[in-house]
Amino acid sequence: MSEENIVEPVVVVEKKVKKKKKVYFNNEDMLNLFIERNRLRLVENRTREEERNLFKVTEKIGVLYFKISENLLHRPNFCNYDLLTKAEMISDAVYNCLRAGENYDVKFTNPFAYFTQISWNAFIADIKAMKKRSQMLKSIDHVEN
Repeated sequence: MSEENIVEPVVVVEKKVKKKKKVYFNNEDMLNLFIERNRLRLVENRTREEERNLFKVTEKIGVLYFKISENLLHRPNFCNYDLLTKAEMISDAVYNCLRAGENYDVKFTNPFAYFTQISWNAFIADIKAMKKRSQMLKSIDHVEN
């Protein structure tokens, strides 16, 4: 055979197409919500309406707290719990975010990380409490037998 008849195989390389992530949270928007809230707190001569709204959490902020908590439950650390437990974990995390939101300092420009960590800690506390209850029930069952 001659060298002219040898055909080299052609390798086709396909480019991987990156999936666009679903964006449910925009850091800048949430930071602006907290900046506006802090601006209202600094105003001395507030109207009655501003006074009422000062300590109310807007629906946008509440929905963002819920979405952060709900999407954090999709992580492998928390995905195998039943729906009732997940609902309890989400409610505790949102409650903790609401409490911590009053003290959020806007000089930190990443509210997503702040509230994600608060939700994470709430989940861990719930898991520890569930383990403690189950251990207590096991010990009571052991004593009865």
